[in-house]
Amino acid sequence: MPSHADTGSCIVLFGDETSGICIDMKLEKLKDKVMKNKTINIFILGLIVTLLAVLNHQTVSACSTFKLQKGDELIYGHNLNYGDIGVPGLIFINKRGIFKLGRTWSELTTKERLNPSSHCWISRYGSITFNAIGRDFPDGGMNEAGLFI
Repeated sequence: MPSHADTGSCIVLFGDETSGICIDMKLEKLKDKVMKNKTINIFILGLIVTLLAVLNHQTVSACSTFKLQKGDELIYGHNLNYGDIGVPGLIFINKRGIFKLGRTWSELTTKERLNPSSHCWISRYGSITFNAIGRDFPDGGMNEAGLFI
C-alpha cells in the first residue's frame, strides 16, 4: 500500500525511506513555481492580445458566400460587407448567344486604357449575375447549367 509520509527532504511514495521511491521536495517546489509562472505568462499573453484587439479597432470587411442544400434543392447567397458605400446592388439577366468582350483592370482604371484585353467570346449559357458596378461587371451569379460563382 503506498505511503505518503513526509520525511523532510523527500516524499515517500512507495515502501519506506530507505528502499522506497521518493520525490525530492526541492524538485516539487520548483515544479510548482514553474507551473505558477506558466499560468501567469499565459494570463499576461491573453491580456496583451485582448488589449491589442481593443486598441486596434479597425473595421475588417469581408464578403460572405454560402450554399444551403437539402436533397436536390440548393440555395446560394452572397453579400459584400462594405457597409453603405453608395453602390447599388444590380441584378442582370444575361441571354445566351451574346458577344462578350473581356476587360483588364488597367483598361478600366486608366484614361489611356492601358493593356486592353484581347479575350472575346459568345456566351454559351444564359445567366443571372449580381453586379455592384454595372452590366458585365459581375460579382457573382449562376448560369443555366448551374455553375455558381
